[in-house]
Amino acid sequence: AAAVARLRAAGLPFTIISARPRSGLMPIAEALAIDAPMGAFNGGTVFTRDGRVTCHHVVDRVVVEAAFAAARGLAVDTWVFADDLWYA
Repeated sequence: AAAVARLRAAGLPFTIISARPRSGLMPIAEALAIDAPMGAFNGGTVFTRDGRVTCHHVVDRVVVEAAFAAARGLAVDTWVFADDLWYA
């Protein structure tokens, strides 16, 4: 928080981007009072602290199904980010 405050004092903008969903980023956004757009799901969802989604990118269902089919039977974890939730 102190480093972000120093950036602001120097006139430099600050934001965050993470693999986390918006719900996982909001406590950080609140604590740091981030007013710039932020990226959840590795940038797949761009949003503001007031909860407004400004950009949302999705992967076509057929591509997801093909990826899951390719992973079937392999020793890998499969995760899906959908509707602001992370299914692991």
